[in-house]
Parts: sequence; structure tokens; C-alpha cells
Amino acid sequence: MWYIIVGILSGVLGSMGMGGGTILIPILITFFSMEQKTAQFINLVSFVFMGVIAVILHKKNGLIAFGLGLIFAIFGGVFAFFVSIFSTKLDGQILKNIFGIFLIIVGFCQLITTIKKQKLNK
Repeated sequence: MWYIIVGILSGVLGSMGMGGGTILIPILITFFSMEQKTAQFINLVSFVFMGVIAVILHKKNGLIAFGLGLIFAIFGGVFAFFVSIFSTKLDGQILKNIFGIFLIIVGFCQLITTIKKQKLNK
């Protein structure tokens, strides 16, 4: 049952373009005691299905800028290829630390952005 709930949460965030892995990877590691590499693999597999469905629906609603998306897809794909090769050589604990630091930085940036927007709206 918990796998279904986590899948739903991941799907909701993934469909909004926020990245379901942001919640899926930490939950799989923390609550299901998975290794970092296993959690990342599960996230990638689930992302393929979520991404295809989200693209179809967003295209149907006219929300996709294909030119800009193609640029991000090309450069993201090239760098994902090389970083994937590199990350398979790293210890799982190092990957876990890097991912944790990344989430802290993203959270901090979101906090700063939110504070700036609130000050501008006053």
C-alpha cells in the first residue's frame, strides 16, 4: 500500500514538472531502506512513464514550447549520459550526500525566491 501512496505523490509532483524524484528518492531511501543507486534507478524508470504521459497531456493543452524544450532535452540528455557513467562509479553514500546537499541548496533557493516575491508584493 505504501508503494502505491509514494507512487501517487511522485506522479503528482512529476506531472507538475517539479520532479517526482525530489520526493521519491528520499522516501525510498529513508522509509524503505533502499540504496541510493537503486532508488535513483527506480526513479528513472518511473520518470520515463510519467514523462511520456505528462508530455502528451501538456501538448494536448498547448503548454509545450518545443523549441526551448528541445534545447534542454539535447543538452540535458548529453550531460545525463556522462554523469550517469560517472555516478555508477561512485559509492552510494557519496551519491546520497551529493543528493542531500542538492536538495538543501534547492530548498534554500526556493526560500530566498519566496521571500523576495513577498517583499515585492508588499
